[in-house]
Amino acid sequence: MGKGHINELAYSPDGTLLAVASSIGIWLYDVQTYQELALLMGHTGVVTSVAFSPDGVTLASGSEDGTVRLWDVATGTVQHTLTGAAANPLEATPMDGAVTVAAADAAAGDTAAKHTHEVYSVAFSPDGATLASGGDDGTLRLWDVAMGTLQQTLTEHTHEVYSVAFSPDGRRLQVGVV
Repeated sequence: MGKGHINELAYSPDGTLLAVASSIGIWLYDVQTYQELALLMGHTGVVTSVAFSPDGVTLASGSEDGTVRLWDVATGTVQHTLTGAAANPLEATPMDGAVTVAAADAAAGDTAAKHTHEVYSVAFSPDGATLASGGDDGTLRLWDVAMGTLQQTLTEHTHEVYSVAFSPDGRRLQVGVV
């Protein structure tokens, strides 16, 4: 069996593991020995993005199936499949081809579900409490990691959300759109 097409790579915070998002699942490698440790499978579509939590305990993955999964790195089991609940649009300000989102004070509202198309990017907040996901459906979604629930959805984008990144203080989220 081949390893599939590689879509994204992510190192664990301590630098000991490498996660590889591929067309058949998520490969975990030991960086020192170059040995395969696990193949995490569960998405029904191609895995397009991966990100480790700041403490390295959780791995997030985004997929063409429209879901985000949170994996326990030690056991390789799914902790949560993020498919949504309450949501609320956030205020966005265009900035040099991207969008800066102030998420700290937004309150949860009511409506939304999982991404309706491919998830292109996932990123943990610096404190590991929030996961951001952006996708082909033009939405940015903020998830509560501990509860595995959708907190907020930003729907103001008119194009795909290809990249998401939190600022080091966690107060801003940079979003790259095409």
